[in-house]
Amino acid sequence: MPPVRIESLRWAVGILLGTLGAMMIITPHHFSSPIYGALRPFIAFLGIAFILSGIGLVTIQSMRQRRSIVVVTHLFAAIEMSVLAYSFVPVASWTGVMTFGVLALGTAIAPFLPRPPGQLPSNCGIDLLMFVVGLGAAVTGLSILALPGLYTGPVFGALLAPLFAFAIPFLVGGTALVCVQIWTYLPRQVHCAAHLLAGGSLLWYCVGAVVPLNAWTGIAYYGGLGTLVLTWPWLESRLRRVEATSLQTRLALAEGVAICLSVVIVVFLVDVIFATRPVTEPVDLRAWNDLSFVLLAASVLMAALAGIVVARRLGAPLKALASVADKLAAGDVTAPLPQSDVAEIARSGYRATHHPPSQWSGVGGGGDRARGRVLLHLGRVSPNLSQACGRLK
Repeated sequence: MPPVRIESLRWAVGILLGTLGAMMIITPHHFSSPIYGALRPFIAFLGIAFILSGIGLVTIQSMRQRRSIVVVTHLFAAIEMSVLAYSFVPVASWTGVMTFGVLALGTAIAPFLPRPPGQLPSNCGIDLLMFVVGLGAAVTGLSILALPGLYTGPVFGALLAPLFAFAIPFLVGGTALVCVQIWTYLPRQVHCAAHLLAGGSLLWYCVGAVVPLNAWTGIAYYGGLGTLVLTWPWLESRLRRVEATSLQTRLALAEGVAICLSVVIVVFLVDVIFATRPVTEPVDLRAWNDLSFVLLAASVLMAALAGIVVARRLGAPLKALASVADKLAAGDVTAPLPQSDVAEIARSGYRATHHPPSQWSGVGGGGDRARGRVLLHLGRVSPNLSQACGRLK
């Protein structure tokens, strides 16, 4: 079996669950549609669970965790999406059952799939997110064509004809997306065409069928993932330049999560207060909740941007040290030393007591003495470079 990349699935599913969870807590009136009748009594509990699972998925991607924690996090997220898929059964919303069911299955098996041994090129291996989304679209399109009787319920009764118009794009686009994930050696033009077909079919279904039904879980899935699938051939190479475990990513993620949780908790408490206290004037809670959600999104975006700016400044010396270590390991002793006022780096002075410069520079001429001075200064800047220094002794 070819190696499977699951990083994009963790990010996408984590953001999807976090967004739906925030909406369940902040704007519960968006789930007043008959589609969510089975979920409505537990909407607040599910919102909290969705947020926690979303945070867990992006956290295990940016911070390496034990395998047991990774497996449990994936299973909890899969269980929650399975509950969401099962809640659509009583109203015969089979498109939701299939799409979220396939996504839940992919999330559950992700930790057990063979991983690439190292960094693969962007066109090598199976991207699990694209495979799962394509499979869900293909299964949905096939079910509409082969089992039209499933879509005669109250939800899709008035939209039966449009659904048949969506079935063929779903089947063709989803199948094409799955195929280009399996046969990665196909030309780039074929990959782009498959993503355009699959992403376009998802967005078309979102606008033509999901939005009129006021199904916000579908809007998040078909609209959000459809846009991602559509633009993936052009985004993938850029997104892979972002190191998930870097200081910059961790700080931006931590700040965004902190702001998100604080706003969600505040809004939830305010809603509880407004719902329980007697009022003399009617309060438009829906308008207030809509405004709160917009403020939440703006706060998270601003927090993430601020975190990126701060993290770049803090991470620049570490990046420079790593670059110097790479050059030293390659035998280049002319690499310039980074200058930093960061306290952690300033305090990481290293006294080469076990390896004095006389042992490094030998008895030779100026080149050896310069080499000894460079290695000594690198040792004083960061003890983490001692291994690279030792290789050049």
